[in-house]
Amino acid sequence: MAETEPTKKFFSKRVGRNVFDSPPRISIVIPAYNAADHICETLDSVKAQKFREYEIIVVNDGSPDTDKLERAIKMRLEDIIYIKQRNAGAAVARNTGIEHARGEIIAFLDADDIWQPDYLTSQFVFLQRHSYDMVYCDAALFGHRSAYRKTFMETAPSEGEADFDAILSLRCNVITSGTMARKAAIVRAGMFENDRVKAEDFHLWLRMAKTGSKIGYQRKDLA
Repeated sequence: MAETEPTKKFFSKRVGRNVFDSPPRISIVIPAYNAADHICETLDSVKAQKFREYEIIVVNDGSPDTDKLERAIKMRLEDIIYIKQRNAGAAVARNTGIEHARGEIIAFLDADDIWQPDYLTSQFVFLQRHSYDMVYCDAALFGHRSAYRKTFMETAPSEGEADFDAILSLRCNVITSGTMARKAAIVRAGMFENDRVKAEDFHLWLRMAKTGSKIGYQRKDLA
């Protein structure tokens, strides 16, 4: 199935021929801005997932490297939903992905991050088994000499229950590419704030906790 759907909000939307007609369990939202050098590795890590009931939504946020990006993902276009919009920031790009997601569960992944092959399976089972509205995990850090061989939680550990007070006081630190949440809970919390250019994810986690979302932390290095 392939289509182009221009709207006032974004330039275009293309659905690859290999994207399932029926709604998947999980929608993976990947905002892309100056991501051409890394996005293929990111998409390959999704392709390697043992869990298969997903769709991939790549939102090109008016990136200046669009030509290079589209050359990089040309061989992968039939496997993804590709949206191009005017540059509006990561918050708007993620919201665009959420709005077009058909899955009941949203998994966030940045275009320069990767997942372990059992990421989706492990997070999905953890979320369902404990009836969580949102789950997050640990992640290995790379690209920074000071963080070499460390995980995210070794530099910014999470302690205790992930509730409003814990997130606000930074006792629980959530990495976006290690986060999976029910779409209904994200929408109930108001999604990402479109006009916020920094810490937009932190503020969403706060509002999710404040609106009653049950949040769980899985102490595994999965991203």
